[in-house]
Amino acid sequence: MKVTVTDKSKKELNLVFLDEDHTFANVLRRELVASGAEMAAYRIPHPLEPNLEFKVRAASPVTASTDAAASIEKQAKEFKKKFSDACKK
Repeated sequence: MKVTVTDKSKKELNLVFLDEDHTFANVLRRELVASGAEMAAYRIPHPLEPNLEFKVRAASPVTASTDAAASIEKQAKEFKKKFSDACKK
């Protein structure tokens, strides 16, 4: 995954993710909104190009994005453990 910051201000952050799709974007968007971001949205400009444009609006969009990424990582680790435990039964 390659991430590029295309625009950054006090309350907004615009990113471009390469080689990502709706699966990743929906998880990130959901987590940002759930954690209190004012707005989180994305678009894929063209289905044949692997660019995903993402916009976050929050009191501190960099902190909100970093916290969302940490939360997603924690949830993924929890899922991995529970899945592994369930498969051992």
